[in-house]
Amino acid sequence: MWSEIWNISSMNALGKSSHAIQFLLAVVVFVLGLGSTAVIYQIIVNSVHEREQVYFEFRAREAVERIKSRMAAYQQVLRGTAGIFNIYKIVDRHQFRDYYERQALERYLPGIQGIGFAKAIHPLELQVHIEQIRAEGFPSYSVLPEGQRDLYSSIIYLEPFSGRNLRAFGYDMYSEPVRRFAMQRSMDTGEMMLSGWVRLQQEVGVHEQTGFLIYQAVYDKAQLQLAFAAQVACRIAHLNRPLAHHLFEGRSSSKP
Repeated sequence: MWSEIWNISSMNALGKSSHAIQFLLAVVVFVLGLGSTAVIYQIIVNSVHEREQVYFEFRAREAVERIKSRMAAYQQVLRGTAGIFNIYKIVDRHQFRDYYERQALERYLPGIQGIGFAKAIHPLELQVHIEQIRAEGFPSYSVLPEGQRDLYSSIIYLEPFSGRNLRAFGYDMYSEPVRRFAMQRSMDTGEMMLSGWVRLQQEVGVHEQTGFLIYQAVYDKAQLQLAFAAQVACRIAHLNRPLAHHLFEGRSSSKP
């Protein structure tokens, strides 16, 4: 009888031990499953992040190269425009327009508001200059903003000469500090200079855009030979190319 009771007790103990072992095994399997799931999840997350980082870096490089390509194209057009002033002693309004139209810039170079030529004007020559431009058929022409300054500039050629661009006709870019800094640097170095962000003179208060300009100083070499040191600022005109802020909005597109 006692042996039967012992056997029953032993069997119950074994049964409980077996249940405990099974429970422990289940817990171990569950923990291992969670651990492996977490590891796999982390591997997947890291892999996704790596792919995203590689893609981002690729797109960033692509955007940078696209912008550099556009800027190089803009600079090349500006060099070409400066070239006609170096070839011809006098470039009139019609020659400037013909050159611009041959470039077909709106079609091939997006983001450009236009290309202009700004003349540097000594204060003693200001009134004579205004009368000359008015005699060309612009009776309301004036150099703006008004006021006394040591040196004036005026956008006398600007293409396309229509729409908003008409607001910039006669504008003295040298009167505005950000533009003046870039213009002065171009005068000092003879190189193209990029201005900081500015409100473009073409904007009219509705959906205004900021933009920047590229400047290239154009020298009157004949006069510079006579009085370079003292009169250099008065012998210089500027070519400028305004670029709207939205130039960069399409930087990832397939267009150059």
